[in-house]
Amino acid sequence: MSVRLLVVSAVLLAGGAVFAAAPAGPSAAAKAAFDRGVKKEGAGDHQAAVVEFDTAIAASPTFAEAYANRGLVKLRNGDSAGAFADLNQAIALDPKLAPAFKNRGKAHSAAGDPPKALADFRKCAELTPKDGDAHYNIGLMLLRIGNPEEAKAAFDKAIALNPRDAASFANRATALRKLGDTKGALQDYGKAIALDPGDGAALANRGMMLAAGGDSAGAEKDFRASMAAFEKKGDARMADAARRELMKLGAK
Repeated sequence: MSVRLLVVSAVLLAGGAVFAAAPAGPSAAAKAAFDRGVKKEGAGDHQAAVVEFDTAIAASPTFAEAYANRGLVKLRNGDSAGAFADLNQAIALDPKLAPAFKNRGKAHSAAGDPPKALADFRKCAELTPKDGDAHYNIGLMLLRIGNPEEAKAAFDKAIALNPRDAASFANRATALRKLGDTKGALQDYGKAIALDPGDGAALANRGMMLAAGGDSAGAEKDFRASMAAFEKKGDARMADAARRELMKLGAK
């Protein structure tokens, strides 16, 4: 249940990023359009962002960062085929452009292909070993393919790099739970909740562990907090799931 959306990790490249441009370098017009595209996407205007990245690519057809960003925006717009085409092109133009691998990993994850997503996230981490989100994404994919031991190691790296990242603690807790480390899992869920008290999934997961361990009062408190957190976010389905767990405890 406690899985952060990868969209947080598949970030747009800002103008003037340190990643190498195409060999000839983008033109001034391409850079200006690129920066406008980043601003449009930041404002939530996805269609206008695509238009600006189109302009950047038309002005400089080997502008790898523009392909990488347009691919991510297309993915957010539901154009999976277009996203893969752009991200593949970005990587072909610049095989060391880490965000392109991160974004393509997100695309593979959204397409239901964790092994391919894992390969891309690992390449991203190889290129940028201090990118905590890259290790976090590796951990998520390893959880999805049923490898909690390696997932824990990936979350260890993510937490070392981003020690205040609640989602990394929550997902490491899930890995520990699958490995049979109840004490460690409860500790990590506690850290995740301390960092993000509104994490309804972490609250529900800890509640289920407490219920299984006989702590009905603690479980009830967590399920009520989880239900309230999901209701606040407008997630009726998950709020109902927390409510059902309360009913199992006999709570009203």
